[in-house]
Amino acid sequence: MGVTSLKQFKLWFLTSMRNMNPYREVNRISRERRSSSWNITLVLLGVITATIVIRPIFFSDWQNDLGVNLEALLFRFSALIASAMALHTYSSVVRSSEHGIISLHPILGRQFLWASLEEALRSTWIWWFGSAIIFFPLIELGEYLAYILSILLLLGAWVGGIGVGYCVNLGSIWVSRSSAFHPILDMARGQNPREQAAFIYAPGVALLLVGLGLAFASGGLRATLSGNPIWGLLILLPYLLGGAGFVLALSLVEEELLRVGTILTEIDAHWGAVEEGEDPNAVYLDWLANGRPEFLRALRAGWREYRLYPVLSWGVGILSGLMIWTEKLNGGLSLGALGFVGLGTLTWQLRGSDPEWLDLALGVNERKVALARLQLVLAYGMGIIIPVFLIGLLKQGMAFLESGLLLLGMGLCLSVGSVLLSKNLAYYLPMAFLAWAFLLRVL
Repeated sequence: MGVTSLKQFKLWFLTSMRNMNPYREVNRISRERRSSSWNITLVLLGVITATIVIRPIFFSDWQNDLGVNLEALLFRFSALIASAMALHTYSSVVRSSEHGIISLHPILGRQFLWASLEEALRSTWIWWFGSAIIFFPLIELGEYLAYILSILLLLGAWVGGIGVGYCVNLGSIWVSRSSAFHPILDMARGQNPREQAAFIYAPGVALLLVGLGLAFASGGLRATLSGNPIWGLLILLPYLLGGAGFVLALSLVEEELLRVGTILTEIDAHWGAVEEGEDPNAVYLDWLANGRPEFLRALRAGWREYRLYPVLSWGVGILSGLMIWTEKLNGGLSLGALGFVGLGTLTWQLRGSDPEWLDLALGVNERKVALARLQLVLAYGMGIIIPVFLIGLLKQGMAFLESGLLLLGMGLCLSVGSVLLSKNLAYYLPMAFLAWAFLLRVL
């Protein structure tokens, strides 16, 4: 009788845990134990102030060609939201601090993913909501339909980025183990293990998939404003991508999530062997770190864990240069400045993966570490500066120098600010977007 009662209690306990989702309960307790902060308030104040500053630039003469202008601006903002969500889901799936526990204990994969989704929605809603505030001047212009469609598109970028992000990042675990993808990974991985190459490029693949959907959706918005409402259904495309992506993620999570810890251990073992070999400094820009171990350490962390930053920096720089070549100087400079805003978040990522207690335990000089992170952001920022300056000088000659130096100065200020405010992203982002807004005003 006692054994039967124990079995019944065990069955009831497990059923109750499944019904209430233990991971959701853990997240709830974690939120309750966190001290309240003004993070969201600071971000919203920064966004509102930036909206006031940039309103005369973005919305002053849009009545003449509202659809085309709104399509271009919305695509950029929605792509920024989608890229942020791709990186957030990458941190949740691949670089989660909970993998040490997941690898040792049984896990309810789908329950864990649902709890992770809920936490992502709670912590990232400010991205689409803040972007919606920026487009509020459309209400002042009387363009109510345009504003409603804009909100739907921004919300779709948020939903699509999260859903596709979970799918692609979990899929990268399967891809890293599939022999069918080994030739592709061998071409893209450089000196990295195949598994790490799959992880590194997963956020980029997610952004590409969602970006295609957003391109069609923003085109549908323009067509709707031009009198073809049937094309407005394309705005639903990012939602469909996000929903389908999350459904696929639910089918992948049971098997793939358990493998992440083992794969990361193998990657660390690989780099441990490399560091004992002939060329321990074989990372991007390693030649800049001669005699500076802190900078070399930052270069290794940036290249091996956050390679998307230097890759996107060159992509933004080339795209900005092409805009300058096609006589869109202000647009090219504003895109380059926005690239520096995103690049500044790298110091926050590095601080999270390399906490202060570890530096204290190793006896690392805090000022040297901060200087190394600043040098890393500036080095990666050259991916933006070099194409912009080369193309700008070729196109406009010395007349471009003043505008180019303005962009360079803003990049330097944002880099310094990102290091000083790296403890909390909510302190850096308002300052960064304000600086970006004032640059647009000056231009």
